[in-house]
Amino acid sequence: MQDEPTNDLDVDTLRSLEEALGEFDGAGIIVSHDRWFLDRVCTHILAFEEGSITPRYFQGNFSEYEAEKKLQDKAATQAKKKFKNVIIG
Repeated sequence: MQDEPTNDLDVDTLRSLEEALGEFDGAGIIVSHDRWFLDRVCTHILAFEEGSITPRYFQGNFSEYEAEKKLQDKAATQAKKKFKNVIIG
């Protein structure tokens, strides 16, 4: 497990870390706010969204996850608007 592995790394060390992770055959957990790093090294995302205690599983890098989440959020907003004036009772 790596928690914020890119903190205080120079460019050469960061590239070495990325290469090592790319060659690693196992699985690992990386916790980071560095979106560019996540794009380059992650193939799957476990995202804890909106206070959920159950993570959402996504296959892809961070940019792909973010794009998919935006689409889902947009669809949810449209659904709320569609049913905004529906009264059940």
